[in-house]
Order: sequence, then C-alpha cells, then structure tokens
Amino acid sequence: AAAAAWPAAAPAAPGGPSAERGLREVGAFARLRVLGQARRLFIVCEGRDALYLLDQHAADERVVYHRLRQSYAERSVPLQRLLFPERVEISEHAASVVEAHREAFEALGLEVGLVGPTTAAVRAVPAVLRRAPPARLLQDLLDEVEYTGERAFGDAIDTAIATMACHGAIRGGDTLSVKECEALLARLDEVPVFGGHCPHGRPVVTALPFAQLESKLGR
Repeated sequence: AAAAAWPAAAPAAPGGPSAERGLREVGAFARLRVLGQARRLFIVCEGRDALYLLDQHAADERVVYHRLRQSYAERSVPLQRLLFPERVEISEHAASVVEAHREAFEALGLEVGLVGPTTAAVRAVPAVLRRAPPARLLQDLLDEVEYTGERAFGDAIDTAIATMACHGAIRGGDTLSVKECEALLARLDEVPVFGGHCPHGRPVVTALPFAQLESKLGR
C-alpha cells in the first residue's frame, strides 16, 4: 500500500488519519524528532504515530513565501542591502516597467533603479530572499509583469512572490545540520494556514505510519 500523504488525497492506510491529525496541531512540526537528511533532499523525522519525510526545498519555499507575502501586505519588507549594486541588462520594455513601478518594487523589498537605457541596478533585496541571486529576483518579477501585462501588475505580485520564494529557499542538495532542520520545522509552525503544499502545489511532507511499517515487517 502507498504511504499516507498529508493531507491525504485518497483514503488513508491504517495509522494515516492519526498521523495527519497530529501535524495539524499547533507546534506539531517542532515536536517532531529530526533523525537526519536523506540524499540531501529530505528531512527524516520521527513523530508519535509515524515517520515523516519533508521535502526540504518545498518546506522552506512555503515558509519564505508566507513571510514575504505577509510583510508585503503590511508594507514592511525587511531589506538586505547589497555591498555593491548588481547591474542587470534588461529589455527596453522591462526598463519602462522598472521606471513605472519603482515604488511597487520597493514595497516588495526590491530596491532597483535604471543606470542606463537598458541597465538596471539592484541595490537591495528582501532579507528573507538573501540566498537568491539579485538578478534572478528582478527577472522573476519582470517576467511575471510582462506575462500578465502592466494593467494586471497587482495580480502578478502573488505569483511573482511564489517564484521568488522558490529561488530564495533552501535547495535540494544543500547539506543541513540537525539544528538547521529543527529550525526549519519551527518556521513551518509559523505558517498559519498550511495545507501541506508549497506555493506551486507540490507536497511538503508525507507520512509513513508505524502501523504500516509494522504490518509490512510482520510485527
């Protein structure tokens, strides 16, 4: 039988419902015991009724998305100023977008201005996205605006935040210590409405109920 996912897309196997309910409790992620990493992709944890495997990139992407979206809504995005502005070559149309929406970009935590007809300089990025290349963050936002059209700039922000969160999150292949894994679990508990998926719809966690494992091993 397949492992019970959280939330379950199909009827859960024995032990699944209990495991799923446990992760919906306040502080449930931080109460898991981190056993380590698998293939530098998954965080393996022990819970009361199950083993839990978290996709480390999807989990951190969900946290980063929540933090950036919340701070943008409050117009209080903490900035990480760059020691040296990063110059980015862009199209003429993109340059006009930067000029027209500079204040909106800054509200998102991206301080950028033109230093030439088709050259932008990124001077600061959202602190929560400090892992991401500044040029990539600017391009994420410009791509989204150009895709939806300038009239729908406001509608493009949410999708852009999701894309920027992807580039600013922990990557698959990153080595994490147990303490770093525990810190990520604690950050997941800060996400108030968490449906078990990253902003792009990928599952963050799956459960392997002990009842299933015991049955498979004849215990």
